[in-house]
Amino acid sequence: MDEWSELDAPADVVDTIDWLLRAGFVVERRLMRDQPNGNKLVGLRRDDEAVTIVRDRGVWELAVRGEDWVAGLHTLHEAVTGEVFEHVPGARLPQQHPSDELSWMDAVPGFFTWRDHTGDWRSKVSAAEAAGAERIRRRSGSPPQPPDHR
Repeated sequence: MDEWSELDAPADVVDTIDWLLRAGFVVERRLMRDQPNGNKLVGLRRDDEAVTIVRDRGVWELAVRGEDWVAGLHTLHEAVTGEVFEHVPGARLPQQHPSDELSWMDAVPGFFTWRDHTGDWRSKVSAAEAAGAERIRRRSGSPPQPPDHR
């Protein structure tokens, strides 16, 4: 944990970084700036996948990227469990996105294990991403979007 003390991150974030390192990821980028927006970033890579952890305006976020896909932890968690975390407008932002109630140390290893044992994992992640976009659209009152037939 001392190696990551300059992050000034919650223990769950540091423990997740340590787990990723034990799982074969290597630190590719480390950025520590003394400013309020996007001031902390750790980029890790293993083969053709990457994990980016960033703190922006006091909120820690994590995303996983493959060769031709990228998804935030909220989308990955929804794909794996079906559980949705929605931010209530005007409510305090969580310290860790998507919710302070979600342990990254459970969710991140859980995603990689699930992915490695789920044949159609990409379709489930795509469905979670589409569901999230639809929730945002409904909240904002925007008209429905036509289906994306990539």
